[in-house]
Amino acid sequence: MPGLRQPPPPQKFSLGVRSFSTKMEISALRVGRIVSQPDIGDSSPFSDAPTNHRDIFPWTPSRFAFCSDHAQERAVHSAARSFGGFVISGMSLAELESLYNLRALQLIDREGRLDIPSIVIVRPGAAPDAFARFGQRVRAGWPFRSVLFIADAATVELLRREGLFAMEPSEARQAGLAQLFARNEGAFADNLADQVLAVQIQPPWPYGGSHTVFANQTDALLDRNWFVLRIIVDPEAGPGPTMRRRMKSTVADANKDATSHLDTVACAEATPHGRREPNAYELYRITARNLMRTVIADDLAVRLAARADIAVVNYALHLGFALKTCPSAKLVLETHDDITRSSVMRAKVVPNHPSFPTRASVKQHLRLERLIWSAANVCIALSLSELIKIRRHAPTVYVLPRPYALPSREAGSDARWDILIVMNPHPFNIRGLDDFLETVVTGNPFMKRLRIAIVGRIADDLEAKWKNRLPNVHWLGYVENIDSLRDVVRLSVCPEQHGTGVAIKTLTAIVAGHPLVATSAALRGIPGAVLDLIPPADSPVEMQRQIMQLLGSDDLLRERRNNVARARELLWPAESHDRALSLARSAADDKSAIRTRYLAMIEAGAQPPDHLRPSAERQLIRFGEDGNDAPYLGRGWLHDEPGGRWSDGASATIRIPAAWFSSPSWLVLFFLSDFRGPDLTVKLRGTPLPCVSRRTGSMVVEVDVQDGAPDTICVFEIVCATEFCPRDAGLSTDERILGVHVRSIEVAARGSKPLSSYWMASVAHRAGRVLNGIMRR
Repeated sequence: MPGLRQPPPPQKFSLGVRSFSTKMEISALRVGRIVSQPDIGDSSPFSDAPTNHRDIFPWTPSRFAFCSDHAQERAVHSAARSFGGFVISGMSLAELESLYNLRALQLIDREGRLDIPSIVIVRPGAAPDAFARFGQRVRAGWPFRSVLFIADAATVELLRREGLFAMEPSEARQAGLAQLFARNEGAFADNLADQVLAVQIQPPWPYGGSHTVFANQTDALLDRNWFVLRIIVDPEAGPGPTMRRRMKSTVADANKDATSHLDTVACAEATPHGRREPNAYELYRITARNLMRTVIADDLAVRLAARADIAVVNYALHLGFALKTCPSAKLVLETHDDITRSSVMRAKVVPNHPSFPTRASVKQHLRLERLIWSAANVCIALSLSELIKIRRHAPTVYVLPRPYALPSREAGSDARWDILIVMNPHPFNIRGLDDFLETVVTGNPFMKRLRIAIVGRIADDLEAKWKNRLPNVHWLGYVENIDSLRDVVRLSVCPEQHGTGVAIKTLTAIVAGHPLVATSAALRGIPGAVLDLIPPADSPVEMQRQIMQLLGSDDLLRERRNNVARARELLWPAESHDRALSLARSAADDKSAIRTRYLAMIEAGAQPPDHLRPSAERQLIRFGEDGNDAPYLGRGWLHDEPGGRWSDGASATIRIPAAWFSSPSWLVLFFLSDFRGPDLTVKLRGTPLPCVSRRTGSMVVEVDVQDGAPDTICVFEIVCATEFCPRDAGLSTDERILGVHVRSIEVAARGSKPLSSYWMASVAHRAGRVLNGIMRR
């Protein structure tokens, strides 16, 4: 067999699920062992093999790479060709997916799989950990030429259903190690030497309607045996512990129905801050510019994205980021929205939302939108109205998403709920549901008696307002399994009044075959023949009439169910994502000039970023809203808020001109009024500075910059010994990881009279203590 030295005749060996040992002398086969770090202390699986014939590579499983140097992957990748086989142990199926990073290193160098067999000893009870389409992702992303899984019975059954080669330990004990490596059943048909690398770009949205679109895209990419990197772009967050915490739940949400090979995040390079603009056109350009300037926080993902052959871009706002990150990729733009119409509608529905001041600004916005469509190789329209608009400017495919819903069972008269409403907290949804409860339910005795279940995070916005007024309305929040809930509900209602693209919640109800009452807005983007089977209910009177009629007659309700089933057959054959991918791969037109125009239009008139200019003029650095801290911020800060700014985790940096320290100086830090700073350290060039004074709400350190040129910048690191999360501490729902809250920083010459601000802060603190004592009496 190519690449494998011939071992001696196979001998029997004892195999356990966690590890196995051999009784034979392995003199010709050098075996590498990749083990998760908790497994390193276990006895060697090859206890009788000579030391020079086995190497252990410690492995920390992490599918979601973030700010990692990938040392473990590089160690295996650089040494792999000197081994005749690899054994991987101590990981679950989900953790095994971190090995796709090895395939990523191969892709960067445009290499095929390693011509080396592999055996995976799966941790017991791993079957529930597997993501959907596990087998297809293994076939498209495994770094070795073959894989044999050894696992418990349930996991073996799952793996075999996925088309992978697996056996139980009892079966593996019947063969020798070399014989297992030599088996061909686990060999892949393709070594992927010319594999396509696809990137999927999406916002950090929780599980909801657009998630179905993202999952459909991932399925279409994997069906082609491509390697898929997903980039979640959040320009409003910095690369710190708060982002890492949030992204864990975001990635978990994104993996509900379909998932990529690797996930990474693009965020603000340092502390995000910017100017708010009242003009909708300027707001769009600023948002697009901020997205374009985000950076991927993982070095391997940066190189991987730059090598991408094709990129699927969700939402027009992300086009600039895609052009910068994937410069050689063919672009498929899935708009999801008509950004001009969406902005106009938001201005009508959302209080104080930026609007277009003049017709000229609307025209500018339209020109920009058309330029976006033209810059893509292929566009995907999610509604017929968008298709008509976009196809004049770019090759466009009309795609209806396919929800991941199971057929619903008919709920009888003993159903738990009468009505099911599913909504996320989008401003359009909040307005539509609020109006439905006010105009359709309230004031109608029949409607008020109905048992209404409302599913989704919209409960955070409306439950407090309605829970006492309508006690029969139950706010269930996020529900893991809506399919089973739909089986005990008689009727679905979609009361949307506004929206763009297509309503996934409506599509999902239709795919599930659940009886449905919906507005025209909820049925948008769907072929007109469907409206003959599901007549829209646009007025409160018509909505009441349809609901009361259907819930009052089992026969009529069953007829609506049958009509919904017929409507499902009319939705497809809409074209698929696969059609859009084929068009993009074959596209030969040069888009460089159009893309240059788009980027220039986005950057036109941009305010230059706040740069810190060296100056000898000292000033008070005020943090938070209406502060002047923006040019001085380094890494590790969260958003501004009234009265100051929190550090993101235990460490943050501040940048101050060295000219401010022309003589020995004091650096005075003012904190949240009740913050005590004994665990706080201020460092310069990694060295802690001497602390002169610590008081509640303030701290003074000595600074002596002797070798700093006047045109240089001093970077101070503020380190807090402890960090905390208000939600974990039971203080609030705030999920941020907080370190220290800084209100202001002042620089003053050492030896001068007490600083006015420092002195006043001390006086104010003492006065507050006195006042509190008086109040307690």
